[in-house]
Amino acid sequence: MPDRVKALKELIEALDGFRIGRYTSIDKLERLINELGLKLPISWEEVKQDVHAILALPTTSPDYSRIERLDRWAGRLTRINLVLLVLCMGAFLARTWLNTPLLDIAVLALLISALVAVNLAYSFKAYASLRVDAIYAAKVDELEKLGARIKRTVEYLMRLLRRELKARGY
Repeated sequence: MPDRVKALKELIEALDGFRIGRYTSIDKLERLINELGLKLPISWEEVKQDVHAILALPTTSPDYSRIERLDRWAGRLTRINLVLLVLCMGAFLARTWLNTPLLDIAVLALLISALVAVNLAYSFKAYASLRVDAIYAAKVDELEKLGARIKRTVEYLMRLLRRELKARGY
């Protein structure tokens, strides 16, 4: 598939994803629009305002600070997990020189701690994601209203994509 078609497809998927609260780099979208030389029916600035408003929807929820804290903890636990895995590997390698039961216990304790840390991180991340999805679901009317211009832009891009594919014989 030619680069222009792929870029249009990527742009459509990303813009449509914003309508359901899925984040993509806005700078990347701007770059794609500029590279493709598109003249959108609605100005990019207006579309970008709507995207920012959609992304800000969860921040209006009273639960958002707790969700954000959980997300930060998930990141910390992921970094802690990496440190624990490196220490575990180091302790495991040290067993070749110092074969003591205490070192075996340390390896096991580090490995179990790493498993606990990674599972907690994934659980926190999953819970935060579910809570954000629930916030979007509770504000579906506002989400649809904010997504109206984005939807028109996506429909326009779909027509362009169809024309492009038809011109290429697909």
